Amino acid sequence: MKPIIGINMCYSEYDGYEPGDLKFRDAYKVYTSYADVVQRSGGIALLIPPFPELNFLDDYIEIAQGFIFTGGDDYPPELYNEDKHSETKLIHKRRADADIYLVKNVLQTDKPVLAICGGIQLVSIALGGKLIQHLKDLETHNKISRTVDNTHKVNILKSSLLYEIFNKDEILVNSAHHQAVSPDAIGDGLRITATAPDGVIEALELKKNPKGRYFLALQWHPERVSDGRHRKLVFDAFIAAAKMASS
Repeated sequence: MKPIIGINMCYSEYDGYEPGDLKFRDAYKVYTSYADVVQRSGGIALLIPPFPELNFLDDYIEIAQGFIFTGGDDYPPELYNEDKHSETKLIHKRRADADIYLVKNVLQTDKPVLAICGGIQLVSIALGGKLIQHLKDLETHNKISRTVDNTHKVNILKSSLLYEIFNKDEILVNSAHHQAVSPDAIGDGLRITATAPDGVIEALELKKNPKGRYFLALQWHPERVSDGRHRKLVFDAFIAAAKMASS
């Protein structure tokens, strides 16, 4: 059986309604690359809408054998007791609420987790961490343009799942973010396993993982990286772990 992989989604609220209109233009959305890479790696993508009724998410947590936490806009800084930076672009509250509920409950299981870009920030926030709301070096970390990612190298800790996957202590990654996990306030139970040359956190894993759970939080986007081997290594390992979890 192919493992079922839960993928969280964005929510967009249409702002052009007139009084009395039927609200059919509000939308759930996920970029195709997330679902496509799961399918190509041998999994089944289960898209998880950010329902306002948070208990509806419990069924998805039960059904899925692994979870991908996707990127998006910025999580509300009130979640980590800070004021909003002028450059912070807030994610919709409905998604923020659903994501926090989802990740906190998934972390109570032993199911594989792959957190990507905003996902690494979400995981750290959910475990009590804080973010750098706007990086100084955007020329390295932010997108080159609306549709073109930046690239830079990252250094990988040898005693890590990430090193096991790549068998390298340095790799090239794509980059498309302006926020990052704060090195001064990492979520409880997490450790840094990769950094950019300027020290920005690029990967987090569990400090203690006696059961060998696949838990990998990455600041870059392996689902859309141009290096096909890079993409295959990350997702094949993730899907294999989800298969094992479901057996």
